[in-house]
Amino acid sequence: MATKTYDPAEVSVIYAGNILDGFADGTFVSVTMNEDLWTLTKGADGEGVRSKSNNMSAMVEITLLQSSSSNDLMSGTFLADLASSSGALPGMIKDNSGSTIFAWESG
Repeated sequence: MATKTYDPAEVSVIYAGNILDGFADGTFVSVTMNEDLWTLTKGADGEGVRSKSNNMSAMVEITLLQSSSSNDLMSGTFLADLASSSGALPGMIKDNSGSTIFAWESG
């Protein structure tokens, strides 16, 4: 079995058409689904059924250095949303050394 390599420098995060930079060390990007995609229900006789959720919403957390220029973009879009209810903007997280992609559309 071949050894796989992960390089955090090969992860791109694009938000509102801008490539973010200045990530903090450690876990700098994470995606958490807002709801389990599947739930299991067991009957009295032990038979089980799994039910699919169609809620595909998720929380994306990006950790930036205090000095990152991307903080200005994030703060600006947050303030614009407060002022005009412009909503979430599109984005994508891509591992350029692999095939993992997580993308979202504007809200």
